[in-house]
Amino acid sequence: MAIKYIAEQFTLWLADFFRHWYFDGLFLFLRTFVKTLSFLDRIFALRVSLKNIFKPMYQDNSFIGYVMGFSFRSLRIITALISYSFIAFLFLVAYLIWAAIPPYLLLKLFNIDINVSNLL
Repeated sequence: MAIKYIAEQFTLWLADFFRHWYFDGLFLFLRTFVKTLSFLDRIFALRVSLKNIFKPMYQDNSFIGYVMGFSFRSLRIITALISYSFIAFLFLVAYLIWAAIPPYLLLKLFNIDINVSNLL
């Protein structure tokens, strides 16, 4: 009886650990990712730049105002997209490392050696 109870509790604890590690961890990464993008949007103003890309700079309706507005906003959009892509890549790599920690520790616990160069 006691062994069955301990086994059931261990199984529940293990399932709860993996649910917390992967499911809650994913949402933590996603929330942090969205907050980071929101912070970057205050710097780069991607939506505003996209909305006003063909409008003149500083309400200067001359040819120079239109050229400056388009050039400046285009550069800002390109910079924002590159920055967002880089941040997304960093968060993806960080989450993949986070997700690989439990299997790695289990493999080390049972002394199983996997040669990654053979897998590639």
